[in-house]
Amino acid sequence: MAQEPDTPVWKTLHMLVYVAYALLVAHVTLGLLQSETSPLLAAGTGVGLFTVITLHWPLRDGKPKWIGRRSVPLRKGL
Repeated sequence: MAQEPDTPVWKTLHMLVYVAYALLVAHVTLGLLQSETSPLLAAGTGVGLFTVITLHWPLRDGKPKWIGRRSVPLRKGL
């Protein structure tokens, strides 16, 4: 009997859809930035990219470390 891989094939395909979508968005955005001369558009694109990366960085390993932890321990009886 064959051993199951650690990551199922469907999960890999699902993640590749995200990669394909990101490449499509990057292609269209960079094409637009080549034809436009406004620095405001380039700055807005950079701020948006920075925001998305910053918000997703804690999730790179799955569930963030702060989920499931309590900042204040509960007392008994509450």
